Amino acid sequence: KTLKEALQVEINEVESSLKDYIKQSRGLKKYLTKEQKSEMITLLAKKDGVNDKVKDLKSELEAGKITNKDYGYAIRSLNAQSKKISNSMSAIKQEALKAESNRQAEQVKEQIKVAGLDGEVKQMTSEEIAEADLGKEVNSKDASNQYGFIRDFGDGSFEIILNKDKPAVGVAAHEFLHAVLNKTIKGDPKVGKQLADALSKHVDTLEGDQSAFKQRMKNYEGSEDIGEETITVMSESILNGDLKFDDGFFTKVGDVIRRFLQGNGLTDIQFNTGKDVYNFIKDYNKSIKSGKTNKAIIKVAKEGAKGKLVEGAEASTGPSVKASRDAKIPIDKLGQVDSDGMSMTEPGMG
Repeated sequence: KTLKEALQVEINEVESSLKDYIKQSRGLKKYLTKEQKSEMITLLAKKDGVNDKVKDLKSELEAGKITNKDYGYAIRSLNAQSKKISNSMSAIKQEALKAESNRQAEQVKEQIKVAGLDGEVKQMTSEEIAEADLGKEVNSKDASNQYGFIRDFGDGSFEIILNKDKPAVGVAAHEFLHAVLNKTIKGDPKVGKQLADALSKHVDTLEGDQSAFKQRMKNYEGSEDIGEETITVMSESILNGDLKFDDGFFTKVGDVIRRFLQGNGLTDIQFNTGKDVYNFIKDYNKSIKSGKTNKAIIKVAKEGAKGKLVEGAEASTGPSVKASRDAKIPIDKLGQVDSDGMSMTEPGMG
């Protein structure tokens, strides 16, 4: 019994480390398979073992049991082991991210098809994007550093390009949401700001950590599209785990009823309050995650939404490009961990 309890304590500690590690990896837990989770736990245990050996070596050095030379040789060996483990963890995370980002890209393709929109989704490597002729609105080399972007051709058609070398959860949904909102906001910055201001005022009344989301929004400071981007970035942040609000029981019941009515075409989406905008984001994300189309959202994409917050929208003309200016960790940073085995979270480009 004593041995069993001791083993359980060790298991709990390792699983706790896994939860912390994955939390730093922006909601990756949702997208790991059982096999990947099991392998990650094993790797974390090995990582802990290496860290313990480092502590033991330091103690032996301080006690004069080993020389600085011996210490240096041993540390280099342990660092090599640690790097190998980190690379294995990075490979698992990359595989999981690619699988989920590909799944969401397929979901968006299906949504475009069902809605009958004149749009397409392309997945290209950074090199392919850099060498592509993307028109005068897009600098191909700059675009190759982005996670994804949408080209609105100004005639109702659009093209979403996703960077295969920078897979990230929620990017495809982020870019498609621009297309869904096109008929509502019509490229009018004032309307976008009205929606964003009302949304921000509402979510500030909810329980949830918005620090990562607000940090992300700093990438859009000075952009005339910051209002629209507030909506699309919040959608993406909820999808990738950066942002989570604690909705109560009755709110969740209301969500089910509202989605049932919308899904069956019995009610339309209206933007009269910040809560309406927030509910729209939740419902849109639900349709992306589930793969089930929402008739009310399709109607918004095809005809636009009504409501006090979008009255008087003045349509802009001409093509435009909106990119996902992200602060996510690039794939080549995913395997880098600090001495405590936690993921590094230095902002990346995008």
